[in-house]
This record gives sequence, structure tokens and C-alpha cells, in this order.
Amino acid sequence: MNILWLRPTVGTHISTRRERIREGLSDYEVSINIVDTSGTDAIRAIKTALTGDYDIIVGTVRIGLYLGFPLARLKGVPFVAEVTEPVERVKDDLPRPIFLFLTWYEWRVLKRADARFFVEAEVLERAHNRGLDGHLVRNSVWYRKFADPDPSVVENARKQLESMGLNFDAPLAVYIGAFTKQQHILEILAAVPKCPEWEFLFLGEEGQHANAVTEVAKTHENVYFPGVVPHEEIPGYLSFSDVGFSLSKGERPLKLLEYGAAGLTVLGMPGRRERIFSADEVHFIEPTTPNIVNALNMIQQDPDQVPATGSALQEYAKENSWKKISERYYNVFQDLTS
Repeated sequence: MNILWLRPTVGTHISTRRERIREGLSDYEVSINIVDTSGTDAIRAIKTALTGDYDIIVGTVRIGLYLGFPLARLKGVPFVAEVTEPVERVKDDLPRPIFLFLTWYEWRVLKRADARFFVEAEVLERAHNRGLDGHLVRNSVWYRKFADPDPSVVENARKQLESMGLNFDAPLAVYIGAFTKQQHILEILAAVPKCPEWEFLFLGEEGQHANAVTEVAKTHENVYFPGVVPHEEIPGYLSFSDVGFSLSKGERPLKLLEYGAAGLTVLGMPGRRERIFSADEVHFIEPTTPNIVNALNMIQQDPDQVPATGSALQEYAKENSWKKISERYYNVFQDLTS
């Protein structure tokens, strides 16, 4: 089975669910070519789709979905839609006429797709209300890689952190991912000078606030920004961390479960995420700088006030594997090609 998976462009080594699902399908005779589609990458994506021999095309919202559907129809192969977040998530970033058109087009594509996967239950419910079926496949984690990381991975991370001058005796707060507005990066950065007893580690690249991270790292001794690192190295860095930032609106972000599997206390944004996680699993705060500062101070000075110590979330992560999610994709792929 040969599958072309079109997704929005992400930075080098930025971990996404597509790579994790591909790992889970490694035991099957499935070849997955993951191709970026944003901006000028769309040219290569179109060429790849038109010249390649694929059994199925998968498209991830937004641009992967928008391009993937017409390409699948041109090639005469099944199209599978993957919706990782609701279209309303981009409402504030677009002129209203464009947003309304994309909303119309997205639901039109979903109606005509041969299969649909949804990462958030709320969006699946909306699909059901429109008479569309689909599969709920939330983000998961390779638990053992993070709960019990390879000693060589831990040692490599230790050497890198040591070379940057990290104070291993101080608590460490970490953010991993793209530096976007949706992740409240500026609010986290503004907390840095107010939390001198904490060390802050940022791993990632790109996003509108990448330059801000770079500048704060230059002017504050307790901020470390080595750039992006390969996903297989992430468990090593998390093994030295105490707190993970996950201040987006997503129900169950990939990084949240990776933080959890590593035993970190997670600062998360309330809202739809509270439908899944309890206050024992995630410490919910509104993503403002004063709230971030208060949470970090409380974790350091009076940790008993924060029930989300990491152990409960670690147990949750243990029960959720990419293997199970990958099998659900495989079953659908097999049905479409049988």
C-alpha cells in the first residue's frame, strides 16, 4: 500500500502526528510519503501527487485537505481527510470573506471524502450533525520513549544543556514546538524576568514569535534556546525538566502527552481540554503572564497547592498509544483499497 500524506508545512524536526502514525504502521506493508504543502511547497506537493503512483491520498487541514481532495479526484484514488482542529481556529488570522469561503469549502470537501479522521471530539460531533461519519483519533504518545528514555539520549541532552550553562539545581520549565501566537509564547517570555529562580528551555523553530525567543535568550541568563532538535532527542531534554507549557486551545495536543509521559507538571489552557483531563492531570490556568508566574512560583514554593504533579497525567499517557491509533488508520486504508 502506497500512501501520499499532504500536510501543512512544519519546521525541520518539528514533531507531528503524521510521523508518529507512520512509525506505528512500520509493522505493516504500508509506505507513507509525508509531503509539506504550504506556500511554495504546494508546487512540489502537486507534482509529487500527479507523477507518483499512490493508492490513497490523505490531506490534513488546512492546506493539505484543500489540495489533497482535487488531486485525489484527478488521480482517481480514494481521499482521506484528517481534521486536527476546527476551522474556527484560524478565524482571527484571516479576512472574514476568506474565512467564510474556507469554511464552506472545507465542509464541502469533508462531505465528499471517502473517509474522515477527527482529532477533536467537538469537530466530530459537528460532522455527525451534518450527517457525516468519521473516526475519533486523538493524539497519543510512545510512552516508553519518554517515561524511560534511552540512557544515551539522556546523556546527549545533558551534555548539550551543560554546554549552554544550564543550572541543573534550579527547576526547569520547557516549551517544545513552533513559536506561534496560539501557544502564547509572548506571555511565557514576559514571565521570564519575573521568575529568576527558574530556568526556561525553548526547543523549536519558526512561527511569528521565533525572533522574540531569540532576543530573550540573548538578554536573560536563565533562558536557553538551542533551536530545534530531532524528535528522538526530545525525551532526553524532558528528563531534566519539571514543567511543560501547553497553553493552546487544542483538546489533546501531542506535546501535552509527551510531557505527561515524561512525568512533567503541565500548565494547560482551560476550556475544551477540561472535558478530557482533570485538575490532577493538568494544572489549568488562563494564559496570562501573571498566571504563569503565579503557577511557577507555587510549584516551586508550595507544590502541595498544585495537585497536577505529573504522576496522574503519566498514568493517562501510559494508556494511550500511537500503536492503537495507527491500527485504526490501517484498517480504514485497507478497506479503501480492498
